[in-house]
Parts: sequence; C-alpha cells; structure tokens
Amino acid sequence: MAAERGGGVRLLRYRASVLWLALLLLAFSAQALGVDEGNLQVEVQRVADGFAVYAVFPVAVTPARAFAVMTDYGHMAQFIPQMHKSQVLWRDGAHESVLQEGSIKLLWLRIPTFVVMSVHRLSDRAVRFHSTGGSMAIRGQAEVRASADGSVVEYRATLEPQTLVPMGLAQNLVARYIRGQMEALRAEMLRFG
Repeated sequence: MAAERGGGVRLLRYRASVLWLALLLLAFSAQALGVDEGNLQVEVQRVADGFAVYAVFPVAVTPARAFAVMTDYGHMAQFIPQMHKSQVLWRDGAHESVLQEGSIKLLWLRIPTFVVMSVHRLSDRAVRFHSTGGSMAIRGQAEVRASADGSVVEYRATLEPQTLVPMGLAQNLVARYIRGQMEALRAEMLRFG
C-alpha cells in the first residue's frame, strides 16, 4: 500500500513538473507577445495590473464593411473562436451594452471568460469601450481607416484579468486570444467583402 502511494506521489510530481515546464515555455514564447504575421500585427505589453494591447491589420474591404463586422456584436459568437455568446443587452442611439462569454484554452484546460461592455460609437468608423463587469477589466478603442487597398483596422486596449492566472502566462494567453480574434474578424470581413 505504501509503495502504491509512493508511486502515485512520484507520478503526480512528474506530471506537475511537466505541466510547469510546458507553462514556462508557453509563457516565455516571444512569438506570442509581439508578431507581424501576414500584416496582422499584435503587441501585448505588461503594464501595472494588466496589459496594453495593440493590434492592427489591413483588409481589402470598404471601411463601411469592416466597421459593420467589427461592431456586429449580435453575431460575433458565430465567427470569433472561443466566444460562445455575444449579445447586445440594450442599445440607445450611439451607446450599447454588450455581453460576451467565452473561454481561453490553456493546454487541456479551459478558462471561462465573460465581460459586459459599454460601447460608444464615436463615428461611423470608431468605437470606444469599457467593461462594466466580468472576468476582465477592459478599456479601449477600435477604429477603421480607409487605405489604398481597402481598410486598416486598429485596436488599442488595456486589459486587467480578474482571474488567478500568473501574469507571465496571462500575457501569452491574451496575445494568442487577441490574435485569434483579429484573424477571425478579418476573415469575416473578407467573406462577403
């Protein structure tokens, strides 16, 4: 019996060591912290209790089409990976309240996320947003600019995770999550563009 417990403890220690090694490799992966893949640039920098996020990408569609997809909160869960729900709770002119629920995948774990955001349309090409509740405090702005080839989408935000994920690991997760969102937004813009 004691031999079985000793073997079980060694196995648990081995698994824990492998998990921590995988997490450390993931956390220090430079690729996920600032990349330019196919003209999609994502940068995540540590600031105070969270992260400063910057993302920009060109897309060969009109600014009107890019903005329509970027602000289609009622349908985002249909094309954004790891987003399970996106719903407009209320709308009053240029202001909206939006609920978004999803998860962030870490190896075999799924970390649930949800946020309620207040969104203010600044123009027909820009929005400012901030969270009013949820698992992440968010404040930022997104805009679309016309370019010679169509449009450029730019996203800037500060994010403060309200979960117990180590900040080095969270930085990598945020970078991957934002990159996935931006890739999906661009693909949806191009789908009917």
